[in-house]
Amino acid sequence: MRFDGIWRDRELSAEVAARLQQAGLAAEGAGGGDGFESANTWVPLPGSGEEAIILSVGRPAIFVQDDAFQVDSSEVWTKRLTRARTGLLKALPTVGRIETINANKPKMVGTGWLLAPDVVVTNRHVAKILVQPAVKDWQFADGQHLPQIEMRGEHERDATNAVTLASVIHIEPDTGPDIAFLKLARPLECQEVRLEERSILPEDVAVIGYPAWDGNRNPGSDMPRIFEDVYRVKRLAPGFLISVESQCLEHDCSTLGGNSGSLVWGLRSGKALGLHWAGDYKDANYAVPAPVVAEIAKKAGVRT
Repeated sequence: MRFDGIWRDRELSAEVAARLQQAGLAAEGAGGGDGFESANTWVPLPGSGEEAIILSVGRPAIFVQDDAFQVDSSEVWTKRLTRARTGLLKALPTVGRIETINANKPKMVGTGWLLAPDVVVTNRHVAKILVQPAVKDWQFADGQHLPQIEMRGEHERDATNAVTLASVIHIEPDTGPDIAFLKLARPLECQEVRLEERSILPEDVAVIGYPAWDGNRNPGSDMPRIFEDVYRVKRLAPGFLISVESQCLEHDCSTLGGNSGSLVWGLRSGKALGLHWAGDYKDANYAVPAPVVAEIAKKAGVRT
């Protein structure tokens, strides 16, 4: 994980420094109530678990329950997410877990979110898991059941709202952005998200999706501690939008493999800023910018 975004944030760096000191893991260069002096003053303490503390406070992965959330690990994020709560409560129900159905049992393949009442946007590499590889006009793979999207899938909650994915609208070619659009068998009543189509500026963001176990790429004990060894449930992961380019956004939210297709939500703008497509909670994370999503949706005949 690139910690520089945390250290440059005076509020968060002070809170993280205090937690490290409480745990006896005070980092070299910590400066009392002012937090860390700069990104360059932090010296890791090998094997001490400091990364788990830094991420659980500075970049938490928060459970979504009953289409709402509560922050337990950070007073700073509690304040910031509370300010953005109205928009977040509209966004949370629009995100679902994309699943295949085998032997009447769902198997997660990624995340998607509503671009229209009956249209889901996700990643190309997620959609390709669902389709027949040799078909010119994309069709779902043969099987007893069509794939579905589960709009709840929350930790310690039994509520369900699974909707069948009826057809493929569009899968962008491999030379283009990692985007696909899927048609729902029925429209959903929750309000679809609004895309930010103007210039996107760096701001606090939240990734909403379903992080899945990703131990092959994230060995060690930090991942199970940060995610409490609970995976494939809906989470809200706040962080910062690091850089903005015409074809790619870079953010530092805590994500895992199942977050492919997640919604990147602007806490200040109250709109969708991007479609998460790759990353790792200990490295950079990438998303397709919302204006690119809007442009490809228009070409595919999807109204946004």
